[in-house]
Amino acid sequence: MLAILACALWETRAWPAQSQFFPLSIEIPVLCLLLLHLGTAVKNMFRSKPAPQGGVFGGNEQRSEAGQNVVRRRTVVIQCWIVFFFLGIWLLGFKVGALVLTFAFLRLAAHESWRLSAAFAVMSYLFFLVVFDFALHVPLGAGRIADYFELNSLDMYLVGPIVSALRRMVGA
Repeated sequence: MLAILACALWETRAWPAQSQFFPLSIEIPVLCLLLLHLGTAVKNMFRSKPAPQGGVFGGNEQRSEAGQNVVRRRTVVIQCWIVFFFLGIWLLGFKVGALVLTFAFLRLAAHESWRLSAAFAVMSYLFFLVVFDFALHVPLGAGRIADYFELNSLDMYLVGPIVSALRRMVGA
C-alpha cells in the first residue's frame, strides 16, 4: 500500500496546484494512517507475548483456521481491487477510471445487478464531472493512454459535444 501511495504522490508532482488538491487531500491522511498501522504492526511483532489465536469463531482450531483463511482471502481480494483502481485511474484518467472500475467492482466483486452497477458507475462519473470539472474547475488527469496519444480526456470525445450543446441551449 505504501508503494502504491508513493507512486500516486509521485504522479501528482507535475500537476497544477488546483489539480493536486484532491489527490493530496486523500493521500496525506492515508499515508498517516498507513504509517500508524505499520508502526503498530512492527510493535506487535516484537511483543514477548503472542496475540490470542481465538479467531473469528472462538477457540475451535478447525473453525479458527477456516475463519483465518476467509480473512486472508478477503484481504488479498480487496488489495487487488485497490491496485486495479489505481491502475485504471492511472491509465484511463480519473473520471473514466472511476466509471469503468466502479462498474467492474460492483458487478464482479459485489455481485450486484447490471442495472445497479451501471447506475452507480454513471453516478460516480457524473459526480466527478459536475463537481470537479464544472463547479470547481479542477482539471483531473486525462490518463496515460490519452497522454500517450496526445488526446484530451477520453470521455470528452463523447461527453464534450453533449456538454457544448447543453451550454448553447442554456446560454441561448
